[in-house]
Amino acid sequence: MKQRKKISKCISLLLSSLLFFSLSLSAQEKKKIRFKRDIKPEKVVVDSVARTELYQGLFVGIDLYGLGNKIFGGDYISSEVTIEVNLKNRFFPILEIGYGSSNFTDETTQISYQTKAPFARIGLNYNFQYKKKNLSYLYLGFRYGFTSFSYDLSSPDIEDEIWNTETTYAHTGLQSNAHWIAFVAGIKVQVYNQFFMGWALRYKSLLRVKDNIQGSPYYIPGFGTNNGSTLGISYQLIYQF
Repeated sequence: MKQRKKISKCISLLLSSLLFFSLSLSAQEKKKIRFKRDIKPEKVVVDSVARTELYQGLFVGIDLYGLGNKIFGGDYISSEVTIEVNLKNRFFPILEIGYGSSNFTDETTQISYQTKAPFARIGLNYNFQYKKKNLSYLYLGFRYGFTSFSYDLSSPDIEDEIWNTETTYAHTGLQSNAHWIAFVAGIKVQVYNQFFMGWALRYKSLLRVKDNIQGSPYYIPGFGTNNGSTLGISYQLIYQF
């Protein structure tokens, strides 16, 4: 009987020690979990504060494609400067200001067209990779463009074979204005530190253009050839402030 009592005491002591050991381990695990839980809110707070910063920088760019349009067989030259604000690295309100000119003669009609005038566009780009830390990204955007300009139309004198007379066709200072919208898809790539390059494809659609009875404008500064819709390309050098 005494032996059995000793064995039962040993078993009870062993069970109690195991129970105490398991309880101590569970307590330690709970402390670790609480400690980790205590740390996570601090990280979330820091990240949320960083993400809620509205102003993330300013981009200023120069378009080079319009300057080289003549080289690639185009009928006009344009230059423009873009100012773009980075909001939360997600939304990019943008202003584009430029100057366009054209001196074109139609080979069939021999009618010459000349114009030069400033233009402006306002719009917004949306960065689809705003969650990434990489400063290079893809975007979609839209623009509203407008310009007010004058243009000249002229052609060689028209001969009347019946009356043996010549009629002069020359009209200068014809007034016009135009409004259009554009949808943009592009990419911006970080080249070195604060220097970037950007490429964009634009689908442009005219909302309104003022014509004259003497003839319609052939080229619209900031838009391109006077068609209902047209495609455009831009290539920019950009600096981030």
